[in-house]
Amino acid sequence: MIEWPDELIEMIARRRCVVFVGSGISSNSIAANGQRPPTWGTFLSEAVEQCPPPRKHIKNYLKAGDYLSACDIIKGKMEDNWNPFLRSKFVDPGFDPVDIHHNIFSLDARIYITPNFDKIFDRHAMEASGGTISIKSYSEDDVANIARGRGRYILKIHGDIDNPQKLIFTRSQYAAARAKYPSVYRVVEALLVTNCFLFLGCGLNDPDLNLLLEEYRFSHNHAAGHYVVLPRFVHADTVKLLRESRNLKVLQYDKRDSHSMLKKSIEALAGLVETKRAMIRRNADW
Repeated sequence: MIEWPDELIEMIARRRCVVFVGSGISSNSIAANGQRPPTWGTFLSEAVEQCPPPRKHIKNYLKAGDYLSACDIIKGKMEDNWNPFLRSKFVDPGFDPVDIHHNIFSLDARIYITPNFDKIFDRHAMEASGGTISIKSYSEDDVANIARGRGRYILKIHGDIDNPQKLIFTRSQYAAARAKYPSVYRVVEALLVTNCFLFLGCGLNDPDLNLLLEEYRFSHNHAAGHYVVLPRFVHADTVKLLRESRNLKVLQYDKRDSHSMLKKSIEALAGLVETKRAMIRRNADW
């Protein structure tokens, strides 16, 4: 089980923690036919086969891990087939929320941020909240209200599958979004300074996220750090690098049995947070 730091428990209890829900969380979902949402790499490997030849240069980008460049080329080659292919992989199977989505929402954070453009966590959150949680995309005009609003939010920083024209999925789309929608990045920057972040199901290969974390680290040299949960075993040099370059504290877990320890650990965290909240209420320690 993950040993959750007291600082993190208290920040969540006081709703001063932003929970970042990465694609690794969506991958726990299962459709009726047993299918799971593909990882980014798997999706692109399947998509490249839909492209007319030649394809070797695209596969070389994939082998090198340059998914953004590969995605740009694939999208261009697939043309009108791109959006239907996206839906066939991320929507049409009908992926259902599972226990880990419930456990994450049970943390009762005020703000959740996700780069996932599927609707798996959204669906659970809307049902569990009785429809009271607000789901915002990075391109909406009032996105700045998230930082000051009193309600609960899910911020979809890469867009939503229902609006495929505004998905952030390629290198050019990343660049265009930063130029056209700067307010969402200012919101995230403000939240990084005023809140603790807990990153779940993240591979930390998101270019926007890396840039924001690196800027935060060196702009606020003595600021409190954030937390990222990763499968064991992360090399000590990598742990040190994440702390020094992005101010991230690494929490590790055993990924055997389909990451069951992560699910149980988050469930335990929700219990610790509720106990802490009860103590805060009892002592009127607001």
